[in-house]
Amino acid sequence: MRTTIITIMLFFSCISVAQFQFEDGPWYAARVRDIAVGYKNGLSVIYAVNMSESFITRTLVKSTDGGETWQHIPAIQNPISVATRRDNPDVVFVSTNDVGILKSTDGGTNWTVVYPGFVARRIAIARSNPNFVFAGSYLPYENPPYNSHSLHFSNDGGNTWGVDPSFEFLTSVTSIVFHPSQATFYVSGA
Repeated sequence: MRTTIITIMLFFSCISVAQFQFEDGPWYAARVRDIAVGYKNGLSVIYAVNMSESFITRTLVKSTDGGETWQHIPAIQNPISVATRRDNPDVVFVSTNDVGILKSTDGGTNWTVVYPGFVARRIAIARSNPNFVFAGSYLPYENPPYNSHSLHFSNDGGNTWGVDPSFEFLTSVTSIVFHPSQATFYVSGA
C-alpha cells in the first residue's frame, strides 16, 4: 500500500496531511511540517517532521522504501526543519528548538551539533554543490545572539557557518530553494 501525501496551500503557510505506516504498528495520520527527499538504490528516502494534533509535539520520521513504511528517529526532539542530500540521503540536517542545527552522515543513527543555538525554520542543500547549506530563521528574536540576521550559510557541508550580508534586510525566512543544476537559490521572507 502506497503512502499518500495531500498538500493544501494556505496563505503564507503550507499544511500537509500524511498517513504513516510504521513498521511496528497501524497507520498514523499526521501533519507534516517539513519534508526532505533523497534517492538511494533506486528508492526514495524520505524524512518528515510531523506534528501532533495539538501542534505541540513534533517528531522526525524516515522512510527508506519510498513511503511504504516509516520509522521514528527518537534521537531528535522537537525538530522544526529537515534537509537531505538528494544524491546521498545518509547526509541529513535537522534544526531543533532545543539544540540548534544537527547533522547526521549515517541516515539519522548518529548526530553531531553543527550550529548550536541557531533555530532554523528552513534548511536547504544545494544540489549542484552539497557543501553549500543555507539555514533561515523565522523570527529574529527566536535566535539570540543571531537576531540581526536571518539567513545563515555553510560552504563546507555544515562544519562552519556564516551570514550572507546581501540578505541582512530579511528579518525572517519562510522558504529556501536551490536551482537543480546551478548554485542559484531563491529565498522568500520578510
